[in-house]
Amino acid sequence: YDALEPHMDEATLRVHHLGHMQSYANKLNKALGDLRADPDTKALAKLGVDGILQHLNEIPEPHQTAVRNNGGGLVNHELFFASMSPHGGGEPRGELGSRIEAEFGSFSNLKEQLTSAASGVFGSGWTFLVFDAEEDALVVSTMPNQESPKMYPHMHAIVTIDVWE
Repeated sequence: YDALEPHMDEATLRVHHLGHMQSYANKLNKALGDLRADPDTKALAKLGVDGILQHLNEIPEPHQTAVRNNGGGLVNHELFFASMSPHGGGEPRGELGSRIEAEFGSFSNLKEQLTSAASGVFGSGWTFLVFDAEEDALVVSTMPNQESPKMYPHMHAIVTIDVWE
């Protein structure tokens, strides 16, 4: 948990991984267990977290809220951790780097837009760089609480900022 110091401290990463992310997984598993026990929702529970997040409107309350909050929190934190590396950083190269240059003008401009978007989120939330397949474009997107791009089939998250950070 200390591999990212001094940029992110060990205590923050421990809280996010062992606390937040584990809690989301436990509560999601409880909600999925309840859905599996009901013949009317059993098939939804078998979709996996990515699939079920795209079918939230088919899940009855109170399970819908539990799946949205805990499933969204889980996948957002998975992306959060997958986005970091002690040997990472720097400007993206290849196709992603070319698209950032074409669509944002520069990597520096993208970072400014991500920072500005994250600063504008009130309370808990996330800022994402997503590929929007409907628009065929990279988009800076903010989402409240534990909403996730995984809830929208046309959105593919590339990197995220947990606004509490």
